[in-house]
Amino acid sequence: MSSSSSGPPPGDAANEGGTPKQPPVSDCPASGERGDHLDVSMEQCDVVKERLREIKDELIAKEQAMGGTGDLTEPSAECMREILEFSLSGEFFRARRSTLCAAKGSVMALLFSGRFDQAFLRDQHGRIFLQIYPPVFKWLDGQLGLYVAEQTDKVALPPSRENDAPYWYWARLLLWDPATNWYPGPIGPPPPTQTQGHPHPPPPAPQLSHQQRDPEALSVELTSMIRRAKADKALQEARLDAIKPLLKTGDAKDDTLMAIEVSGATVTVTKGVAMSMGDDLSWANGFFKYDPSNVGVPVDYVQRIVDLVARTRMVGSSAAAACLFIAATSS
Repeated sequence: MSSSSSGPPPGDAANEGGTPKQPPVSDCPASGERGDHLDVSMEQCDVVKERLREIKDELIAKEQAMGGTGDLTEPSAECMREILEFSLSGEFFRARRSTLCAAKGSVMALLFSGRFDQAFLRDQHGRIFLQIYPPVFKWLDGQLGLYVAEQTDKVALPPSRENDAPYWYWARLLLWDPATNWYPGPIGPPPPTQTQGHPHPPPPAPQLSHQQRDPEALSVELTSMIRRAKADKALQEARLDAIKPLLKTGDAKDDTLMAIEVSGATVTVTKGVAMSMGDDLSWANGFFKYDPSNVGVPVDYVQRIVDLVARTRMVGSSAAAACLFIAATSS
Protein backbone atom coordinates (compact mmCIF):
# COMPACT_ATOMS: atom_id res chain seq x y z
CA MET A 1 0.00 0.00 0.00
CA SER A 2 1.43 3.37 -1.03
CA SER A 3 1.83 6.11 1.54
CA SER A 4 -0.07 9.41 1.19
CA SER A 5 1.95 12.42 0.09
CA SER A 6 1.93 15.64 2.08
CA GLY A 7 3.87 17.73 -0.49
CA PRO A 8 2.70 20.91 -2.07
CA PRO A 9 -0.20 20.89 -4.51
CA PRO A 10 0.78 20.29 -8.11
CA GLY A 11 0.15 23.93 -8.94
CA ASP A 12 2.79 25.11 -6.45
CA ALA A 13 5.52 22.78 -7.65
CA ALA A 14 6.24 25.04 -10.62
CA ASN A 15 7.04 27.90 -8.25
CA GLU A 16 9.84 26.07 -6.47
CA GLY A 17 12.26 27.29 -9.12
CA GLY A 18 11.74 30.90 -8.01
CA THR A 19 8.95 31.95 -10.42
CA PRO A 20 6.47 34.04 -8.40
CA LYS A 21 2.89 32.93 -8.61
CA GLN A 22 0.23 35.34 -9.97
CA PRO A 23 -1.79 37.04 -7.25
CA PRO A 24 -5.52 36.37 -7.19
CA VAL A 25 -7.71 38.77 -9.15
CA SER A 26 -8.88 40.33 -5.91
CA ASP A 27 -5.31 41.43 -5.22
CA CYS A 28 -5.08 43.45 -8.51
CA PRO A 29 -5.47 47.23 -8.37
CA ALA A 30 -9.10 48.29 -8.67
CA SER A 31 -10.00 49.33 -12.22
CA GLY A 32 -10.98 52.79 -10.95
CA GLU A 33 -7.39 53.36 -9.81
CA ARG A 34 -6.36 53.33 -13.47
CA GLY A 35 -9.02 55.96 -14.34
CA ASP A 36 -11.25 53.59 -16.32
CA HIS A 37 -14.48 54.89 -14.82
CA LEU A 38 -13.44 58.48 -15.43
CA ASP A 39 -12.58 57.78 -19.06
CA VAL A 40 -15.86 55.94 -19.65
CA SER A 41 -17.82 58.78 -18.05
CA MET A 42 -16.09 61.33 -20.26
CA GLU A 43 -16.80 59.21 -23.32
CA GLN A 44 -20.48 59.04 -22.39
CA CYS A 45 -20.57 62.82 -21.96
CA ASP A 46 -19.08 63.18 -25.44
CA VAL A 47 -21.80 60.89 -26.80
CA VAL A 48 -24.51 63.05 -25.17
CA LYS A 49 -22.92 66.23 -26.52
CA GLU A 50 -22.75 64.74 -30.00
CA ARG A 51 -26.40 63.68 -29.86
CA LEU A 52 -27.44 67.21 -28.83
CA ARG A 53 -25.43 68.58 -31.72
CA GLU A 54 -27.23 66.15 -34.04
CA ILE A 55 -30.61 67.37 -32.73
CA LYS A 56 -29.63 70.95 -33.55
CA ASP A 57 -28.23 69.99 -36.96
CA GLU A 58 -31.42 68.09 -37.83
CA LEU A 59 -33.49 71.17 -37.03
CA ILE A 60 -31.21 73.42 -39.09
CA ALA A 61 -31.30 70.99 -42.02
CA LYS A 62 -35.10 70.85 -41.97
CA GLU A 63 -35.35 74.64 -41.97
CA GLN A 64 -32.84 74.97 -44.80
CA ALA A 65 -34.73 72.36 -46.84
CA MET A 66 -37.74 74.71 -46.67
CA GLY A 67 -35.66 77.63 -47.94
CA GLY A 68 -34.82 79.09 -44.54
CA THR A 69 -31.42 80.28 -43.40
CA GLY A 70 -31.06 77.79 -40.55
CA ASP A 71 -29.92 80.63 -38.29
CA LEU A 72 -31.41 79.84 -34.89
CA THR A 73 -30.31 83.11 -33.26
CA GLU A 74 -32.73 85.91 -32.44
CA PRO A 75 -33.32 88.49 -35.22
CA SER A 76 -31.39 91.73 -34.87
CA ALA A 77 -33.02 94.99 -33.82
CA GLU A 78 -32.29 96.38 -37.28
CA CYS A 79 -34.10 93.45 -38.88
CA MET A 80 -37.13 93.99 -36.65
CA ARG A 81 -37.41 97.64 -37.74
CA GLU A 82 -37.91 96.72 -41.39
CA ILE A 83 -41.15 97.53 -43.21
CA LEU A 84 -42.32 94.56 -45.26
CA GLU A 85 -44.35 94.94 -48.44
CA PHE A 86 -46.98 92.33 -49.24
CA SER A 87 -49.29 91.21 -51.98
CA LEU A 88 -52.19 89.66 -50.08
CA SER A 89 -53.75 87.63 -52.88
CA GLY A 90 -53.14 90.69 -55.06
CA GLU A 91 -53.92 93.43 -52.53
CA PHE A 92 -51.00 95.68 -51.56
CA PHE A 93 -50.16 96.04 -47.87
CA ARG A 94 -47.28 97.20 -45.67
CA ALA A 95 -46.44 96.02 -42.15
CA ARG A 96 -43.57 96.39 -39.71
CA ARG A 97 -41.71 93.16 -39.07
CA SER A 98 -41.58 93.71 -35.30
CA THR A 99 -45.37 93.97 -35.18
CA LEU A 100 -45.87 90.73 -37.07
CA CYS A 101 -43.41 89.02 -34.71
CA ALA A 102 -44.96 90.41 -31.51
CA ALA A 103 -46.61 87.11 -30.52
CA LYS A 104 -43.46 85.40 -29.30
CA GLY A 105 -43.33 81.68 -29.98
CA SER A 106 -46.15 81.84 -32.51
CA VAL A 107 -46.18 80.49 -36.04
CA MET A 108 -46.46 84.07 -37.31
CA ALA A 109 -43.36 85.18 -35.40
CA LEU A 110 -41.30 82.43 -37.02
CA LEU A 111 -42.74 83.08 -40.49
CA PHE A 112 -41.70 86.75 -40.49
CA SER A 113 -38.53 86.44 -38.39
CA GLY A 114 -36.39 87.08 -41.48
CA ARG A 115 -35.17 83.51 -41.71
CA PHE A 116 -37.63 82.67 -44.52
CA ASP A 117 -37.51 85.87 -46.56
CA GLN A 118 -35.87 84.02 -49.46
CA ALA A 119 -38.47 81.24 -49.30
CA PHE A 120 -41.50 83.48 -49.93
CA LEU A 121 -43.19 83.76 -53.28
CA ARG A 122 -42.71 87.28 -54.70
CA ASP A 123 -44.77 89.24 -57.18
CA GLN A 124 -43.33 91.22 -60.09
CA HIS A 125 -42.59 94.13 -57.75
CA GLY A 126 -40.67 91.97 -55.26
CA ARG A 127 -43.46 92.01 -52.67
CA ILE A 128 -44.03 89.00 -50.43
CA PHE A 129 -46.97 87.09 -51.86
CA LEU A 130 -49.35 85.43 -49.40
CA GLN A 131 -52.31 83.41 -50.62
CA ILE A 132 -54.51 84.61 -47.79
CA TYR A 133 -57.82 86.42 -47.32
CA PRO A 134 -56.60 90.07 -47.18
CA PRO A 135 -58.97 91.44 -44.49
CA VAL A 136 -57.92 88.86 -41.90
CA PHE A 137 -54.20 89.57 -42.33
CA LYS A 138 -54.82 93.30 -41.98
CA TRP A 139 -56.91 92.64 -38.89
CA LEU A 140 -54.14 90.53 -37.35
CA ASP A 141 -51.58 93.27 -38.01
CA GLY A 142 -53.87 95.85 -36.41
CA GLN A 143 -54.49 93.71 -33.33
CA LEU A 144 -50.79 92.98 -32.90
CA GLY A 145 -50.10 96.70 -33.26
CA LEU A 146 -52.45 97.38 -30.34
CA TYR A 147 -50.69 94.67 -28.36
CA VAL A 148 -47.27 96.21 -29.04
CA ALA A 149 -48.60 99.64 -28.03
CA GLU A 150 -49.92 98.07 -24.80
CA GLN A 151 -53.47 99.11 -25.66
CA THR A 152 -54.60 95.51 -25.25
CA ASP A 153 -53.19 92.53 -23.42
CA LYS A 154 -54.62 89.92 -25.77
CA VAL A 155 -55.32 89.24 -29.41
CA ALA A 156 -58.79 87.76 -29.56
CA LEU A 157 -61.32 87.11 -32.26
CA PRO A 158 -64.45 89.19 -31.63
CA PRO A 159 -67.71 87.23 -31.33
CA SER A 160 -68.79 88.51 -34.75
CA ARG A 161 -65.82 86.74 -36.36
CA GLU A 162 -65.90 83.46 -34.45
CA ASN A 163 -67.99 81.82 -37.18
CA ASP A 164 -66.28 83.59 -40.07
CA ALA A 165 -64.18 80.76 -41.55
CA PRO A 166 -61.21 82.79 -42.92
CA TYR A 167 -60.82 84.70 -39.64
CA TRP A 168 -61.29 81.58 -37.56
CA TYR A 169 -58.76 79.60 -39.58
CA TRP A 170 -55.99 82.14 -40.16
CA ALA A 171 -56.03 83.63 -36.66
CA ARG A 172 -55.68 80.19 -35.13
CA LEU A 173 -52.99 79.05 -37.53
CA LEU A 174 -50.79 82.15 -37.47
CA LEU A 175 -51.11 82.94 -33.76
CA TRP A 176 -50.77 79.32 -32.68
CA ASP A 177 -47.97 78.71 -30.19
CA PRO A 178 -47.23 74.96 -29.95
CA ALA A 179 -45.49 75.51 -26.61
CA THR A 180 -48.74 76.49 -24.91
CA ASN A 181 -51.13 74.97 -27.45
CA TRP A 182 -53.01 78.27 -27.37
CA TYR A 183 -55.31 79.58 -30.10
CA PRO A 184 -56.92 83.04 -29.97
CA GLY A 185 -60.53 83.00 -28.86
CA PRO A 186 -63.16 85.40 -27.57
CA ILE A 187 -61.55 85.56 -24.13
CA GLY A 188 -57.92 85.74 -25.21
CA PRO A 189 -55.12 83.50 -23.93
CA PRO A 190 -55.73 81.24 -20.93
CA PRO A 191 -53.97 81.95 -17.65
CA PRO A 192 -50.64 80.14 -17.13
CA THR A 193 -52.23 77.42 -15.00
CA GLN A 194 -54.39 76.36 -17.95
CA THR A 195 -51.70 76.15 -20.61
CA GLN A 196 -50.78 72.80 -21.99
CA GLY A 197 -47.58 71.32 -23.32
CA HIS A 198 -44.16 72.72 -22.59
CA PRO A 199 -43.69 76.26 -21.28
CA HIS A 200 -42.23 78.83 -23.64
CA PRO A 201 -39.66 80.02 -23.24
CA PRO A 202 -38.32 77.10 -21.17
CA PRO A 203 -37.23 77.94 -17.63
CA PRO A 204 -33.56 78.85 -17.43
CA ALA A 205 -31.20 76.29 -15.99
CA PRO A 206 -30.47 77.00 -12.31
CA GLN A 207 -27.13 78.54 -11.53
CA LEU A 208 -25.09 76.09 -9.50
CA SER A 209 -22.67 77.17 -6.81
CA HIS A 210 -19.07 75.98 -6.86
CA GLN A 211 -19.89 73.30 -4.32
CA GLN A 212 -22.82 72.08 -6.42
CA ARG A 213 -20.88 71.83 -9.67
CA ASP A 214 -19.70 68.31 -9.08
CA PRO A 215 -20.35 65.71 -11.80
CA GLU A 216 -23.23 64.03 -10.00
CA ALA A 217 -25.10 67.30 -9.41
CA LEU A 218 -24.51 68.39 -12.99
CA SER A 219 -25.77 65.07 -14.36
CA VAL A 220 -29.16 65.64 -12.73
CA GLU A 221 -29.52 69.01 -14.47
CA LEU A 222 -28.19 67.55 -17.72
CA THR A 223 -31.07 65.09 -17.86
CA SER A 224 -33.66 67.87 -17.70
CA MET A 225 -31.72 69.96 -20.22
CA ILE A 226 -31.72 67.07 -22.71
CA ARG A 227 -35.47 66.68 -22.28
CA ARG A 228 -35.98 70.40 -22.87
CA ALA A 229 -33.78 70.30 -25.97
CA LYS A 230 -35.80 67.43 -27.45
CA ALA A 231 -39.06 69.18 -26.55
CA ASP A 232 -37.88 72.44 -28.13
CA LYS A 233 -37.01 70.57 -31.32
CA ALA A 234 -40.49 69.03 -31.48
CA LEU A 235 -42.12 72.44 -30.92
CA GLN A 236 -40.03 74.09 -33.61
CA GLU A 237 -40.83 71.28 -36.04
CA ALA A 238 -44.53 71.94 -35.40
CA ARG A 239 -44.04 75.62 -36.29
CA LEU A 240 -42.12 74.69 -39.43
CA ASP A 241 -44.91 72.32 -40.44
CA ALA A 242 -47.44 75.14 -40.02
CA ILE A 243 -45.60 77.70 -42.17
CA LYS A 244 -44.60 75.31 -44.96
CA PRO A 245 -47.78 75.85 -47.07
CA LEU A 246 -47.13 79.62 -47.12
CA LEU A 247 -43.72 79.27 -48.77
CA LYS A 248 -42.57 78.26 -52.23
CA THR A 249 -43.50 74.71 -53.15
CA GLY A 250 -40.42 74.17 -55.27
CA ASP A 251 -42.58 73.58 -58.34
CA ALA A 252 -42.03 76.58 -60.62
CA LYS A 253 -45.21 75.87 -62.56
CA ASP A 254 -47.36 75.56 -59.45
CA ASP A 255 -45.83 78.72 -57.94
CA THR A 256 -46.48 80.90 -61.00
CA LEU A 257 -48.68 83.90 -60.13
CA MET A 258 -51.80 84.70 -62.17
CA ALA A 259 -54.16 87.67 -61.79
CA ILE A 260 -57.62 88.86 -62.80
CA GLU A 261 -59.33 92.21 -62.40
CA VAL A 262 -62.45 92.00 -60.24
CA SER A 263 -64.68 95.08 -59.95
CA GLY A 264 -61.68 97.38 -60.18
CA ALA A 265 -59.47 95.36 -57.82
CA THR A 266 -56.76 92.79 -58.55
CA VAL A 267 -57.04 89.21 -57.30
CA THR A 268 -53.86 87.17 -57.63
CA VAL A 269 -53.47 83.42 -57.16
CA THR A 270 -50.85 80.79 -57.77
CA LYS A 271 -51.35 78.64 -60.83
CA GLY A 272 -51.85 75.69 -58.50
CA VAL A 273 -54.82 77.41 -56.84
CA ALA A 274 -56.23 78.55 -60.20
CA MET A 275 -56.12 75.01 -61.56
CA SER A 276 -57.86 73.71 -58.42
CA MET A 277 -60.91 75.92 -59.00
CA GLY A 278 -62.19 73.84 -61.90
CA ASP A 279 -64.46 75.04 -64.70
CA ASP A 280 -67.70 75.60 -62.78
CA LEU A 281 -66.91 79.20 -61.81
CA SER A 282 -67.20 81.40 -64.89
CA TRP A 283 -65.10 84.19 -63.39
CA ALA A 284 -62.32 81.71 -62.50
CA ASN A 285 -61.95 80.92 -66.20
CA GLY A 286 -60.51 84.41 -66.52
CA PHE A 287 -57.22 83.03 -65.23
CA PHE A 288 -56.89 80.82 -68.31
CA LYS A 289 -59.56 81.29 -71.00
CA TYR A 290 -61.30 84.66 -70.92
CA ASP A 291 -60.43 88.31 -70.57
CA PRO A 292 -58.86 88.61 -67.08
CA SER A 293 -60.07 92.21 -66.81
CA ASN A 294 -63.76 91.47 -67.30
CA VAL A 295 -64.99 90.02 -64.00
CA GLY A 296 -68.03 91.80 -62.59
CA VAL A 297 -68.73 89.93 -59.35
CA PRO A 298 -68.03 91.42 -55.87
CA VAL A 299 -64.34 91.29 -54.99
CA ASP A 300 -64.96 89.97 -51.46
CA TYR A 301 -66.87 87.03 -52.92
CA VAL A 302 -63.94 86.15 -55.19
CA GLN A 303 -61.41 86.61 -52.38
CA ARG A 304 -63.34 84.24 -50.14
CA ILE A 305 -63.62 81.57 -52.83
CA VAL A 306 -59.90 81.87 -53.58
CA ASP A 307 -59.12 81.63 -49.87
CA LEU A 308 -61.27 78.52 -49.45
CA VAL A 309 -59.51 76.78 -52.34
CA ALA A 310 -56.10 77.81 -50.97
CA ARG A 311 -56.92 76.49 -47.50
CA THR A 312 -58.18 73.23 -48.99
CA ARG A 313 -54.87 72.76 -50.80
CA MET A 314 -52.95 73.35 -47.56
CA VAL A 315 -54.49 70.26 -45.97
CA GLY A 316 -52.12 67.91 -47.74
CA SER A 317 -48.92 69.72 -46.76
CA SER A 318 -49.41 70.67 -43.11
CA ALA A 319 -50.81 68.68 -40.20
CA ALA A 320 -51.72 71.88 -38.34
CA ALA A 321 -53.49 73.29 -41.41
CA ALA A 322 -55.37 70.02 -41.90
CA CYS A 323 -56.64 69.92 -38.31
CA LEU A 324 -57.82 73.53 -38.46
CA PHE A 325 -59.47 73.12 -41.85
CA ILE A 326 -61.43 70.08 -40.68
CA ALA A 327 -62.49 71.90 -37.50
CA ALA A 328 -63.52 75.02 -39.43
CA THR A 329 -65.58 73.17 -42.03
CA SER A 330 -67.32 70.94 -39.49
CA SER A 331 -68.27 73.67 -37.02
